[in-house]
Amino acid sequence: MSEGAVFEFILNMDGEDDIVVNKCESDINYVLKNIHQTMIIGTLDHIQFSGTNLYLEQNRIVVIKGQDDNRLWTGEAVSDDIRRVVSSSQGGRG
Repeated sequence: MSEGAVFEFILNMDGEDDIVVNKCESDINYVLKNIHQTMIIGTLDHIQFSGTNLYLEQNRIVVIKGQDDNRLWTGEAVSDDIRRVVSSSQGGRG
């Protein structure tokens, strides 16, 4: 079992700011099996995540937090991760 949290952000130009919170699932791998992703092909059963993992695809950012420390899964911690991604994509302009 891979404990942690998965956050999926859809980047849009429409100004929509919908927030959807899904129920807790048994583990990260279950979540990844049930969202569209092409990062991992094949079985996810034996993959474990640690630290912060960022997956960027088209207009989406998926943040996978693989720590057991839920303080690192807070909205503030994830917002910091997203700010770093966006800042990097803009050449360091935050």
